Amino acid sequence: MKLRLIRCLVWGLLPLLALSACSVNRRPDWVNTHPQTSDYYYSIVKIDKHLADYKELARERALRDIAMQIVVQVQGQIESSETEIGGVASSVFLSRIQSSTTASLNDVELYSSYQDAQDYHAWYRLNKAQYRALRERRKSLALQQAVDLLFRYDNSGGDLTGGIGYLLQGLEVLDEFIDLSLVAPYQSKNIQVYQELLSRLQSLPALLELKIEPGELETVAWQKTNTILAVTLSKNGQAVQGFPLSASASATGTRIFAASLTDPNGMFEIRLEEVSNFITLQDIHVNVDKNMFSRQIKSPALALIWDRLSFNPAVLKIKVRKPRISLEYRVDGKADAESYNQVSGRLVDFDLALAETQEQADYSLRVDVYIRDGAYIPEIGVQSALGSPSLSLMNNATGEILYSETIPNLKGTGKTLELARLRARQNVAEYLCEELIYNAIASKIYP
Repeated sequence: MKLRLIRCLVWGLLPLLALSACSVNRRPDWVNTHPQTSDYYYSIVKIDKHLADYKELARERALRDIAMQIVVQVQGQIESSETEIGGVASSVFLSRIQSSTTASLNDVELYSSYQDAQDYHAWYRLNKAQYRALRERRKSLALQQAVDLLFRYDNSGGDLTGGIGYLLQGLEVLDEFIDLSLVAPYQSKNIQVYQELLSRLQSLPALLELKIEPGELETVAWQKTNTILAVTLSKNGQAVQGFPLSASASATGTRIFAASLTDPNGMFEIRLEEVSNFITLQDIHVNVDKNMFSRQIKSPALALIWDRLSFNPAVLKIKVRKPRISLEYRVDGKADAESYNQVSGRLVDFDLALAETQEQADYSLRVDVYIRDGAYIPEIGVQSALGSPSLSLMNNATGEILYSETIPNLKGTGKTLELARLRARQNVAEYLCEELIYNAIASKIYP
């Protein structure tokens, strides 16, 4: 009797248990119909259960989705204002806001989940009021830091390198909150902190003065000069020390060596070593080394603001002239106009300017040719003569002999001795033009 009663109870409960199981495994409505709520940012994601770490993948996808919802909302607020900040469209700040938003979504909660044989469904949400309160707290901390950095800049004195660093740091800690109010008390009044930092940064070009001495310089192409140029940097008339400057030449082949920082007197030294080109007018520009500061900037918007900030350079005008060379050409101790003209024309071909006197020249070329009678060959009735040129090239500024060579016995022949001596003299001039002068000029003046 009891056994029969138990069997009846079991069979009676089976439908109820089956109904309960169906109720537990029933697909919830939110999987197909997303809920409508104004109090939360939410994301409903579906991930294949056969993927490794599918639950973590679901959370990562939901965080990205919620972060994008927040950024879209911020973007709408920014674009509605249609403002520019430091000459940069306010929308440029969005990438920074997006990255900071993604990193601060610790309060996103898994509100509900459901899985079937194939997929995992998850409903994540973030309370909007709690997120706004969190962001306000983070903004307050950033404002405190930025106000401190502003104070440090205002009291940095002659340390302009550190001062600019304070301004850039202050702007960077605030730019992810550019859509919020950034007003804070400072020196007994309320200020818009970001705008105050930006205003000080953008006023720097007008406060800085770069000077270079001399302002103009004449130099000779392809001559080592080692000319020292003195640059001074001041802010409101006071020397700026330890500040990064950079120097650049407008022409390739103009070699300069420059320090990297100003000295305690605000001096910056440049050494012009050589101008290895024939560009007549060229410049050396000295300016703030902005790259030194760019390396510490992470924000795309701030990088663009800094890049657009234009400082006034110091400019040295250089006039470059060809090397001047004087030529003294003698045959057997006497001037030879024909050979002089031939050799001087060849010198001009080497981009040298011909000077009338040695005093006007950078280099002096002296050629002494000695002609002596050669043998007479009676069988063919030909007389020979031998010419021996000696060549000497001197740097007039130093007195150094750069090149010296003697070539013996360059032959000339003719039916008469007079003709043989003439041809020997002509052959010497031709040899000088084709061989010897090229070797001297190419190796010593234009190495």
